Amino acid sequence: MYALQQHFEGVWNKVGDDLITVYGGENKNEFTRAIDGAIRDWKISASQRMWTSIDHYLDNSNFDLQAFDSKESFYSSLQAFIDNGITSSEDEVITSDGFSQYEEMAEFWNSTFKNDWLAASARSRLMKEGEMNIIDAALTQWEQEARPIHPMLIAIFSIMIISLTGFILIMVRSNSMK
Repeated sequence: MYALQQHFEGVWNKVGDDLITVYGGENKNEFTRAIDGAIRDWKISASQRMWTSIDHYLDNSNFDLQAFDSKESFYSSLQAFIDNGITSSEDEVITSDGFSQYEEMAEFWNSTFKNDWLAASARSRLMKEGEMNIIDAALTQWEQEARPIHPMLIAIFSIMIISLTGFILIMVRSNSMK
């Protein structure tokens, strides 16, 4: 709806003056104000509905983003959510809570946003390509921070430490018995 409104506004900017000249009659200024007001109201309504729809979708997908109501605040909110995910994942080594959250966000970003919303995003210019590249890089960083250490690696490391400790104890006892 938002993309359609922007397209209509672009077309109106091209042909509106001619239509007002032809159909405005004696009340051209009043006619112009009425149409401009209706377009402005439609733009506000379409924008609010789009942001509300995106917010509801993200809430239903359990992504708790900060409030947003514009392209800039949407990008900032998305970036802040990913940054918070990276920060909280830095403290996790063995657990995979952050990794699960990362996987959900990566699935949304790569499947839903890029595949389903990208066409609409391109028409309404929801996000710039450079911003999308920054989000991609941040998601890669989040994956690196959130990926837990495999439990088998921890078991092998523990066995090595126990073996080394046992070897050292045997060496110390054998030296003390001589």
